[in-house]
Amino acid sequence: LGTYDHSQTIVIDPWFQTPTLSNSNSVWECERDGAGNVYIIGGDSPMQLLKYNSIGTLQWTYNTTWDTATYWLGTFAVDLAGNSYVTAGDYPKILKVNTVGSNVWTNNNIGGSSAELWNIAFNCDQTHLIIGGTSGTFTLRGSIFDLDVTNGNVITNKIVGYNKPL
Repeated sequence: LGTYDHSQTIVIDPWFQTPTLSNSNSVWECERDGAGNVYIIGGDSPMQLLKYNSIGTLQWTYNTTWDTATYWLGTFAVDLAGNSYVTAGDYPKILKVNTVGSNVWTNNNIGGSSAELWNIAFNCDQTHLIIGGTSGTFTLRGSIFDLDVTNGNVITNKIVGYNKPL
């Protein structure tokens, strides 16, 4: 727990779940929103996004169009409002799922046909997604993508690495 006030009661969240996910039944990543809801991405064929409320009750399941035989999960983030952003790591794809489990948008081509999307974060006011990965068609370069959260469009792409032949 690190440093804490010993005169205060420590509350350990009392719920746990064993989600049922497609095929592998594996949880790949777990996030939470500003209200304490919990989101997990896992399974395969298809990869699934599940939302649990703050007391552990399943709210919805969103089936991505991605299966792990074709796509690797890249990364996953949830904003404070509860919108989820999921990337296919080895293909330049990202999707946004809203707070009720519906797809808002999908961008299927970020950074060229060989781009990979591996790490995701928000800017301080959560109006942009910052994604680290690679870009290029015939060579791979380290890249940082700045995406607009309202539509998934790339605002800028900053090359930060050297060319590596495929």
